[in-house]
Amino acid sequence: MATERAEVVATAAARANRQIILEALQLHGLDHPDLEQRYGGCNGPQLYQMQRAITSPSQGNATVGNYFMNLIKLWEELEVLMPTPQCNCNGCTCGASKVVADLASFTQLMQFLMGIGNEFDPVRNQLLVMDPTHNVNKAYLMVPSAER
Repeated sequence: MATERAEVVATAAARANRQIILEALQLHGLDHPDLEQRYGGCNGPQLYQMQRAITSPSQGNATVGNYFMNLIKLWEELEVLMPTPQCNCNGCTCGASKVVADLASFTQLMQFLMGIGNEFDPVRNQLLVMDPTHNVNKAYLMVPSAER
């Protein structure tokens, strides 16, 4: 697992470096489709490993705080590899940005709740029946502070 994490971190760093290269080239008027194809692509195995780590979370022996921080890192790395779609309308009058943000927030909440230990079943169940649901940061704060 540590090797996979190291690979994910290295991949995210490489992707970030490619993005910096592309932005610098565009800034200097050197935008070219070949550059985007060469440096801007994302690789399937990288996304697979990232998605696998995120969709099968487990607190294991880690504290809730360490587990939560690890999930945050994974979400940030995924955002680098596969950025969230952005609305193109001026000032987002269509509401798509809010829908996408709400869906991402709900997905992160579910991933967090799926991975916390069974001793948190009462908190997990309470969070699952709330309407509206909390975001993942508020859910984390509801986990008993003695465990953090």
